[in-house]
Parts: sequence; structure tokens; C-alpha cells
Amino acid sequence: MSTWWQQWTRRLQLSSHRVWQVGGACGSAASAAIRQMLAAIWGENVAVRPSRASNGSGAATPKHESLGYRGELAAADYLRQQGYQIVCHSFQAGDGELDLVALDGEVVVYVEVKTLQRPGSRPEAAVHYHKRRQLIRLARVFAASRGLLHHTSRFDVVAVVWPDPAQPPLIRHHRHAFRGDDDARGVYRRDH
Repeated sequence: MSTWWQQWTRRLQLSSHRVWQVGGACGSAASAAIRQMLAAIWGENVAVRPSRASNGSGAATPKHESLGYRGELAAADYLRQQGYQIVCHSFQAGDGELDLVALDGEVVVYVEVKTLQRPGSRPEAAVHYHKRRQLIRLARVFAASRGLLHHTSRFDVVAVVWPDPAQPPLIRHHRHAFRGDDDARGVYRRDH
């Protein structure tokens, strides 16, 4: 079984494309490092296309204009106000993405952000069993890549309900939303 990095490198080697979509792999320094690596492989400069997301109508929207991205930024601001230090935004690996990685004191916190416009909605309900399993895998990749496997960590979910972009959103923060072990099948905790 190969690691996500080996799989990604293999896809890269098999590709004939010269322009790759380089996502927000934890800031511009990481994107610059990835561009430098790609340039070394291909021997030329590599252009970067911005990530795109759906706006719900089927048409592509630049990621920085999407409701989900705005929700992630609002969640990051909220967490900063609560004393968290955001260390990574949009860590992409394999088939998924960690929305936010933060420090709460000495604890590494993996934060999934769900955003909806409908008043009274519960976006956190979308963090189902398969999504939790994916987040656990991504957190392991992130922790292994940064030597954090033995640090205390937890999984939080931030629900953002934003019916009117001119008004501040309603934010619900679920600390310890689910466990990070292999028993992610448990009932989602809504008692926060």
C-alpha cells in the first residue's frame, strides 16, 4: 500500500499537464514549496490556478467567493477570538481537505467547518460517519507530516449559519465533536 504522497507523485509523473491546481496546503509558503518542487520535476515555471468550488447552481465559483470558504474564514476569526491559534487553513491530501488546524493551548485541534444559508439549519449534521472517517485519515496524514503523532489532539466541528451576507453569521462550536480513534461510528454529540 502506498502513501498519499507516493500516489500523488505517481499521478504527477504520469500527467502531461503543465498547469496544476495547487490548493491551499497550509499557506503560501507550502504552495510556493509545491510550485518549486513541480518546477524542479518539469524544469520550468509552473502556473497556479486558484481552487474553484460550486456555488450551488452548478457553475464554478472561485473558492474565495464561495459560501463555504467565507464560513471557514468566519470560523477561523471566531476561534482566534476564543484564544485558538490557527496553524493551517485548507490542508489538502488525497481525496479530502482539513478545513482548519488550530492549537488550543498544547492541544492540536482539527476543525471541520460546515456552512449553510438556511435559517434554523444544522450544518453540523453533515459530518456523518464517512466524513468523520475521512477527517481522521487526513488528521493522521497531517500529524505524520509534521511530527505530531504523539501530541494530544481532538476533533471539533464549527457550524456556520449565514442567511444574510450583510449580517454576521450564527456560529456554533462543538468541542470534542467525535473521537479520533477507529470508533468513529458513534453518535454525533449534539450536547454542546
